[in-house]
Amino acid sequence: WSLNVMALLALVMFMFACLGVGLFGTLAEGPHTSDDANFHSFGNALLLLFRGATGEKWHLVMHDIAKDRPGCTSEFQTPAELERDGARGCGSALSYPFFVTYELIVYM
Repeated sequence: WSLNVMALLALVMFMFACLGVGLFGTLAEGPHTSDDANFHSFGNALLLLFRGATGEKWHLVMHDIAKDRPGCTSEFQTPAELERDGARGCGSALSYPFFVTYELIVYM
C-alpha cells in the first residue's frame, strides 16, 4: 500500500515539475530563488518541489516567484537570449495557485 502512495507522490511531483518549468522557467532569480532553487531545469524544479514537500520556506519561494524584478521583461525570451542574458522574465501571479495546490495535494 505504501508503494502506491509513494508512486502517486512521485507522479504528482513529476507533473508539477513539468508544469513549473513551463510556467516559471524563464523568471529572473530573486532573494529566495537561486542557482539551485528555481524552475530553470527539470532537475532544479524537482529538487525545489521536494524541498517544498518538506515544508521548508515554500511560501517565501511562492512570493518570490510572483514578484517582478527590476529590469525584467514580459517579452518571450529565445533560447539564444536565455543563454546570453540569463532568465529575465517578470514574476507571475500563477505562483499562488500553483504552490497552494501543490502543498495541499502533497500534505493530504
